[in-house]
Amino acid sequence: MKNKLIIFSILSLALAFGVFAQCTKNPVYIALGVPGIYPTPQQGIDSGTIGAPYSQNFTVIAPGDTTIVPSDFNPILPSTPVMVQVNSMKVSGITGMPSGLSHVCDIPSCMWPGDSTGCFLISGVPSQSGVFTVSVAVVLNVEIPMFGPADAPAQNTDYILAIADTSTPAGIYVVDFNEFEVLQNFPNPFAATTGITFFSPGAAQIEFSIYNFIGEKVFYKKTTASRGINKIDVSREGLIEGAYIYSLTNGKEVVTKKMVVNK
Repeated sequence: MKNKLIIFSILSLALAFGVFAQCTKNPVYIALGVPGIYPTPQQGIDSGTIGAPYSQNFTVIAPGDTTIVPSDFNPILPSTPVMVQVNSMKVSGITGMPSGLSHVCDIPSCMWPGDSTGCFLISGVPSQSGVFTVSVAVVLNVEIPMFGPADAPAQNTDYILAIADTSTPAGIYVVDFNEFEVLQNFPNPFAATTGITFFSPGAAQIEFSIYNFIGEKVFYKKTTASRGINKIDVSREGLIEGAYIYSLTNGKEVVTKKMVVNK
């Protein structure tokens, strides 16, 4: 009886920590049959809580064909767009996840034949809280006439994953790409570097400023934002220990937030 209890406890822990985690294809997305990865960033993915099991399922629909410009692969090839066969679609990597999370696909290679379906799963127990930009890199291998198979440049799809501390309820973080939105910098407080993620409804010139608590501007820079998810990395170089106000403006809206520099 004791051995059975031990085995049951091990299995329970394994399931909770994602050892036997498996993905499943969402039949709704499969029925739609539109190539891509679902849910989309606009739909959003589940948020999580630090120290609690997390699981997010993704459905993959690999295209059977796509349009390319052959000269993008080799300058001696024609520059006229052509429709080509897709040999495979591969998730070549997922970056930006908090510590404690990993991904697994329904096939070990994470590479699906063209015109097929599959899935992958991000799961585990996050050990960091904050807002993370999780980037899924996808590579299509296509059949180019008079050239043969070749990999297209990797395309990244970025998702926002919010991991709350134990005092904050989790939910689904949905990004509205039609709004100018600035997230809290992470980590905060920080001792060396921190990152500020923001969303822009279109290409724009962004002015980024940092002020000390007596209103003096201690840092300023301009950057170009693209539509969707953008990020500014901030070094504490030149900033003494203490609290600061930072602001981002696209010329129409201004968003300000507080950040703290530690030793």
